[in-house]
Amino acid sequence: MIQTYDPDWNVNQWSRAIHDWAQRKGFYGRNGNAHISGNYAAQVMLIVTELAEAVEEDRKGNSIEFREELVDALIRLLDMMGYLNMDIGILLERIMLQNEKRPQLHGKRY
Repeated sequence: MIQTYDPDWNVNQWSRAIHDWAQRKGFYGRNGNAHISGNYAAQVMLIVTELAEAVEEDRKGNSIEFREELVDALIRLLDMMGYLNMDIGILLERIMLQNEKRPQLHGKRY
């Protein structure tokens, strides 16, 4: 059965749904993958890999594929956040309120 998704879900709902999907697809099996072993560095590098693929698509001028690779990175990130059972909405609010108090460009050149 294909899971249905709702584009109006909040970020926490998406994170839970994506994490559930990853579990159903075997990414959290007994094969010692990064998710189970707690190897957060490997999980983060998979996100970085998706971003690198986005850069390659941009270099080729493939705007649709570029956007798809960005979404692939977001899926991996939301899966990791779901695994960590993060309340993303609360954390986003807290961090953005902190960022509002920071200087232009956070006091750096770029």
